[in-house]
Amino acid sequence: MTILSMAAGPLIGAVIGYCTNYIAVKMLFRPYQPVRVFGRALPFTPGIIPKRRAALSAAIGSAISRQLLTPEDFARTLTAPDVRDAVIDEIIAGVSPVGTPVGVTLEALLGSETCRHSRAALCQTLCSRAETVIAQLDITGILVREGGAAIKKAAHGSLLSMFLNESSIAGMAKPLGAAIDRYLTDHAGELLMPYIEKEADEIAAQPPEDLLAAACIDPAVLKRAISAMYDKVIAEKSEEFVARVDVAGTVQRKIDAMDMAQLESLVMSVMQKELRAVVNLGALIGFVIGLANIFL
Repeated sequence: MTILSMAAGPLIGAVIGYCTNYIAVKMLFRPYQPVRVFGRALPFTPGIIPKRRAALSAAIGSAISRQLLTPEDFARTLTAPDVRDAVIDEIIAGVSPVGTPVGVTLEALLGSETCRHSRAALCQTLCSRAETVIAQLDITGILVREGGAAIKKAAHGSLLSMFLNESSIAGMAKPLGAAIDRYLTDHAGELLMPYIEKEADEIAAQPPEDLLAAACIDPAVLKRAISAMYDKVIAEKSEEFVARVDVAGTVQRKIDAMDMAQLESLVMSVMQKELRAVVNLGALIGFVIGLANIFL
């Protein structure tokens, strides 16, 4: 037996093993579409992954939603200190930028037209409530009580005090109080509205940090309160959020929408070394089998 004939078996076995595994790897994706002869699809066409893509995408989506992105994982990720702090800082910075008047921020968030309507509605509500409070005040009683005391004090020691008594003071104060009541009932709104609108404009012109300081609210305390609210919402609603996102359905739709060439390129970019090792392993096994046949 010559060296050539001895080497032929292992070499042919290696080539067969290499080609067989190479074709098997390619058949994972190729052909992309079924090959038909006389109207019948040939066996093993299309490739394994194109043929089973719907089942594969559904399985991947289900695995991700049930095992890789559970509501607990979602909540744990969003409540991690660095993520929570970053989200809250962005919310605070977006809603109330330092040094920016509140009115400017609201116009940027809601639009100038909405802000005008909201300002008018708020001023009207405050004015109506103030009118209600004023209507509940006993103006006549206050005038009789406080006015009478003031008149007595002013007239004390004078000749006028001889003619003033409780009944005479009440007789003068009651009609005056009733007149004031009627006037306020008819005109309180127009008297109050300019002052309320002025106050609204002054508040809108202040930056949020000044309003917080005026209300004796520490920004750090506000941030802790928002942080606690954030954690509560995530803890209670994480399962609902994940269900709304529909991770499984989203992944399945994305995979189904991908072109098969793109999907093949994606898989090969991740598993190229492993698949090449499978092909080379086929060559090695074929070589070993061919070498073993020499001695059998």
